[in-house]
Amino acid sequence: MQARGQDYEVMILLKRMIINAPSTLQWTDPDVCKWNHIQCDKGNRVTAIQIGNQTLQGVLPASLSGSSIETLLVNGQNSKTKLNGTLEVLKNMTSLKQIWAHGNSFTGPIPRLSHHDQLFDVSLRDNQLTGVIPPSLMALPRLKVNMGLSGTISPSFARLTSVTKLLLANNYITGTIPNELTSMPFLQELDVSNNNLYGRVPSFRKGVVLELAGNPDIGKDKPTSSVGGVDNKNDAGIVIGVLLGLVILLGTGILIFMKYRRKLNPKEKVQNPTEIVVHPRHSADSNDAMKISVVGVGGGGTGALSPTSNVYPMEAGSMVISIQVLIDVTNNFSEENILGKGGFGTVYKGELHDGTKIAVKRMQSGSMGEKGLNEFMAEIAVLTRVRHKHLVALLGYCLDGDERLLVYEYMPQGALSRLLFHWKKEGLKPLEWKTRLTIALDVARGVEYLHDLTQQTFIHRDLKPSNILLGDDLRAKVSDFGLVRLAPEGKASFQTRLAGTFGYLAPEYAATGRLTTKVDVYSFGVILMEMITGRRALDESRSEENFHLVTWFCRMLLNKDSFRMIIDPTIDIDDEETLASISTVADLAGHCCSREPYQRPDMSHAVSVLSPLVEIWKPTEADVDDIFGVNFDMTLPEALKRWQDFEGNSILDTTYPFSSVNTNTNGYNTKSSIPL
Repeated sequence: MQARGQDYEVMILLKRMIINAPSTLQWTDPDVCKWNHIQCDKGNRVTAIQIGNQTLQGVLPASLSGSSIETLLVNGQNSKTKLNGTLEVLKNMTSLKQIWAHGNSFTGPIPRLSHHDQLFDVSLRDNQLTGVIPPSLMALPRLKVNMGLSGTISPSFARLTSVTKLLLANNYITGTIPNELTSMPFLQELDVSNNNLYGRVPSFRKGVVLELAGNPDIGKDKPTSSVGGVDNKNDAGIVIGVLLGLVILLGTGILIFMKYRRKLNPKEKVQNPTEIVVHPRHSADSNDAMKISVVGVGGGGTGALSPTSNVYPMEAGSMVISIQVLIDVTNNFSEENILGKGGFGTVYKGELHDGTKIAVKRMQSGSMGEKGLNEFMAEIAVLTRVRHKHLVALLGYCLDGDERLLVYEYMPQGALSRLLFHWKKEGLKPLEWKTRLTIALDVARGVEYLHDLTQQTFIHRDLKPSNILLGDDLRAKVSDFGLVRLAPEGKASFQTRLAGTFGYLAPEYAATGRLTTKVDVYSFGVILMEMITGRRALDESRSEENFHLVTWFCRMLLNKDSFRMIIDPTIDIDDEETLASISTVADLAGHCCSREPYQRPDMSHAVSVLSPLVEIWKPTEADVDDIFGVNFDMTLPEALKRWQDFEGNSILDTTYPFSSVNTNTNGYNTKSSIPL
């Protein structure tokens, strides 16, 4: 019986999608089970496609989705463009047990493999994949990781002080075990089995599990066996080290790996030397984990296995990105990629291989004193612990020598200050009032989350229009968390070093340094005033009495007759509804900027005031002739009959006694009594 039906169609499409198929494949027989490198089960269902190390090009067809294929080996294509496209089709190939796709040109993210219960062997190295490997991959019950590394174990591993398990088994590692590893304070297990190590085993503290089997020269002063001499290690000299393995920090782990190229100049790229990149999980998950991946080039792999300078001991939740990657995606930090400059440094636009746009903040090397480094680390610490749709997401960071870089999601419309104060200079339209309202609500919700909706209270300390970024839809996100402070548990206020921007500083904070969430509320009130008036918090072009926006605004707010004078002339206030809305927001702004902190509302109150102004629901006029309307002159059976006629089929039996109508749906008994 020939393998027809779904499998036949799948294989024919696969044959059409791949180019340069060599004649040795002989994929011509009408029975696909007779094709070379194809295996079927007893029911003539295709279970294995083993076409690695050919000269194939093209993409994996979507028709593979849902197939019965258990083994998919398409690795090591020797053609010019190799197999390419995305690996999205793997998501629905839930019968897979083994996937080898390394040595190709696949792009994009690795799909979620949460339903692949039988999957145990995955090899995706040497592609152009980007992004995070989904946690579901490492949660698979049978998954094993084959590393294929060579070189020596570097003492620099001891710098990874949070690591609990260092797993280096089944590789081609030579040399000795460094004594420095004994200083790793949380190390619980060191697995170096099945390598080519020799020498004395250092004395680890009690409780550390050592796996040393499969190293014939361990304990000997000199190696006697040749590198790669173990029978089950083929071609050790040409194995490229890509995946070093899983290192578990306080629980289970996820894998993230990247393969990037380094630039010699903006137009010429080379692969960067061996490096180690640490990718811990989002720290909101209690199962924080750290993974180390090695990206390397060159045959033989003789370089040491060692963390490079762009690995920095950080609390779990952050993600390290190598400097070479950021050089690549920003076109070597070219002038054309600059989004903005400030006292902190320069922000560049970048684009990843999958087309994802990012913003890279490159700190000025001169600003990286203790204060600058503290702000850099604070921003990483905060943004890896909080996630909200109105807070700019941190995608990663880099510490490399004097380089300090933060990588964010890209916000194409830039800062609110650009559209509020520089719209005319940049040839833009001024913001409409409804847009300003929506932005204000977005900011309020983001700050409310920081204050009240996380497990701990975060205070931003530097809210201002230049730290509010806008997307293409003009929805806002709060950014720049370098000055954020974590409120001590159980304390409503605490003393801290003064930081922020003049014009937005609450008076009590500026005078005493005592910090509460009401400091952010004050800054938010100033922003509301700026959005209403179109004026800056401090305006040197004004007279001394009108220089400070809050003072002038509150004085003008007291006089009802002068209220219209404070409104930005670009705002259309012809209708009473808009004027009433502005008046409500002006009152809120005044309360937010009250002199005493206790007189200011919480951010949750600001959200409750702004929400009805933005998300207005109005009932429509009822029309008795409308087919969805209710004519109260009808009896209930007549009304039901009318609805049934509209639907085109009978939902209820009108002969049923209406004193007991059974509206049972989805198996639930929702019987209700309806009086006649």
